[in-house]
Amino acid sequence: MQPTRREIGWAETIFEALFPVTEDAPIGASEVPMGRFYADQVAACPALVALLYRVTLALIYLLMPLLMLGRPRTFRALSTDQRRKLLEQLYASRVYALRQTVTLIKMIAGTGFLGFPEVQRQFGVEHEDATPPIEGAP
Repeated sequence: MQPTRREIGWAETIFEALFPVTEDAPIGASEVPMGRFYADQVAACPALVALLYRVTLALIYLLMPLLMLGRPRTFRALSTDQRRKLLEQLYASRVYALRQTVTLIKMIAGTGFLGFPEVQRQFGVEHEDATPPIEGAP
């Protein structure tokens, strides 16, 4: 099951908020093909897992800005600070299911993000896997 281009854009926006470019980490999620990683993951995993992943992503992107911040906007329409604040509120939520939405997305995205050799190098990891996280990556 292939995700739509719109859904891939949602994933890229959320991943960029989770792994931003910073002074200490000049390579963030926006600097590597995380959209392709997401599309490959959704296409390769079992249908039920793909559905859970996609629904979780849609909840964060479409519904959580309204529920957590009281703003009827998408995640992309929020400022960088508002995105960070939303993710922090989800992490700190007393509701287990809300905390787990961000944990699930960050766990899967982190696996891909930290698998890129250029990301590993910026953190001082010299070892490179023989297989990058997506086909055709350097």
